[in-house]
Amino acid sequence: MAEIETGVVPNGNVEHVNGEKKNVTEVTPDFFHVPTDPPEWLNREYLEKVFRDYEHDQTLHIFECEIVPATKPGDNFASIVFRAHLKYTSKKKTESLSVIIKVRPFLEGFRKDLLSSMPLFETEADMYTRIIPEIQRLLIQIDDKDVIAPNMIYYHNDPEIIIFEDIAPKGYVMRHKAMNFENTKKLILKLAKFHAASFYMYHEEKKELDEFKNGLVTTLAPIDFFQQGYMNVVKCIKEWPGFEEVAEKMEKVGPVFLKKLRKSYIANKPNNGYNVLNHGDFHIKNLLFRNDENDDIQDISFIDFQISVWCSPAIDLNYVLYVNASTETRDNHKNELLSIYHAKFCSVLEDLGCLKKPPSLLELHIEMLKNGFLEVLLAIQFMAMFFVDYENIDKADLGDMDKMLKILYNESAMRPVLEKLIVKFLHKGFFEV
Repeated sequence: MAEIETGVVPNGNVEHVNGEKKNVTEVTPDFFHVPTDPPEWLNREYLEKVFRDYEHDQTLHIFECEIVPATKPGDNFASIVFRAHLKYTSKKKTESLSVIIKVRPFLEGFRKDLLSSMPLFETEADMYTRIIPEIQRLLIQIDDKDVIAPNMIYYHNDPEIIIFEDIAPKGYVMRHKAMNFENTKKLILKLAKFHAASFYMYHEEKKELDEFKNGLVTTLAPIDFFQQGYMNVVKCIKEWPGFEEVAEKMEKVGPVFLKKLRKSYIANKPNNGYNVLNHGDFHIKNLLFRNDENDDIQDISFIDFQISVWCSPAIDLNYVLYVNASTETRDNHKNELLSIYHAKFCSVLEDLGCLKKPPSLLELHIEMLKNGFLEVLLAIQFMAMFFVDYENIDKADLGDMDKMLKILYNESAMRPVLEKLIVKFLHKGFFEV
């Protein structure tokens, strides 16, 4: 879960794993804090042991080690991410290496308490050790050289740490602006391959992908994280001229907000839709891009598989439309993109020799309609990542709930976009209780 969901700042009762309630009534700037120093145990000696085992060389010696933050404020919530620049000698040679290191939040406070019991690292490790390698094998089998994700180098559960290949030296970077149609098409084609391979694995190889049940909403089920965030936004919308009646309808959804969302994260039963393995948190900050000199995307790498979930493909597809694609792309090319996705999904299954009949394009549209309430969450609480740079917000404002809401929902360029979407959601019946 890379992005801190907008409007979903802790404010209300939080149920911890031990069953006790802790009332979080004040948001401090530390909530968004990115530690500059790693935990004490993450040092040269620790990494030297890791790479001795990885390289099968007990003579390997790291003689230079620099560990620095790999993310900006607001870019990562569920993990603390560092980049390690290493220089080492081994039997073979002297070499330089850069790796990405993820650890659980380790500073005392809300984030550490909140995430301590969630199976985020276990899910990601399972994806990298068992699922992604098989997806890559299947793609190679049909002469598709697309690489889904960076290689995982190391995982350990005590202390929890995952080390990945750093693909930044290969030209991959984060992207902070929404995508035009052509770039969104490249993203959705790669997603179709990922989904199709998982569909094949489940139906033809009998892989137990339905074990991936800890999606975004189900993982955070013990708390009112999203529900409280939704109500915070409704409070702002109440002040918009002409939106008083809509805000009243939205307010009535508050008590059942989480219940309505959960339906999308439960796998479809046979003869009532179909399922794929969703990335689960498929927004633009969980992707890395290699661009050309014209800023056109040449390749995309998926990262952060901490809440991958077996359920309707509408999860990832709505993420593509709301937190990857530009407003123009979503408004004018949604159906075309879904058609492109579906054609690639079916062609990959055909190339793999899948005996299970693929879902029709109509069935895909039914999935999108059935799970449409997810659009409300993504538009209201996620989409602001395109409109607000947390790094440029005064640190004191990050701890002021009212000030943050004003910045996000009254002063940013997101408001006119959101106004149109809320009217559309009203007409689709999303605010009916």
